[in-house]
Amino acid sequence: RITEKNSEAGTYSKQHKRFIVTLNSNKYQAAIIVAKLKKIEGHEKIGEFVVDHKDKDSRNNIETNLRVVKQTLNVRNSGKRSTNTSGKVGVHWQTVCGTDYAIAQWNEHITGKIKSKWFSAKRFNRDEAFRMACSYRDEMIDLMNTFGAGYTEDYT
Repeated sequence: RITEKNSEAGTYSKQHKRFIVTLNSNKYQAAIIVAKLKKIEGHEKIGEFVVDHKDKDSRNNIETNLRVVKQTLNVRNSGKRSTNTSGKVGVHWQTVCGTDYAIAQWNEHITGKIKSKWFSAKRFNRDEAFRMACSYRDEMIDLMNTFGAGYTEDYT
């Protein structure tokens, strides 16, 4: 099916949260097609790299909203997950042996390893443990950004 200029192409997949275009029985992400057709910088590396939506809206496949980046940077441009229960990206609660802990978590920029720091609600009280975990995570994200990690405001 041919669509009019500037209209949506493909079918929106709720499961994959993006537009999918079918051509000769093969399915393609619309963002990848746009990146390759418009020769967005880095388009030749798609496969090794991914297409990121700068505004985090996977329905917005306008050329100026797309960039080709490493998967790690794409993830750092994401916001709070729907499964987040603490209200703060990168901070979650865990109970161990009856004690609640607010846990700050982040991916270390250089090694890519997941790091964490735990704050005991028993020792500090629940609100203070959460505040400390949030503050610590912000410090780690700021530190990594000074070395070019590329975390966006929505990821902090």
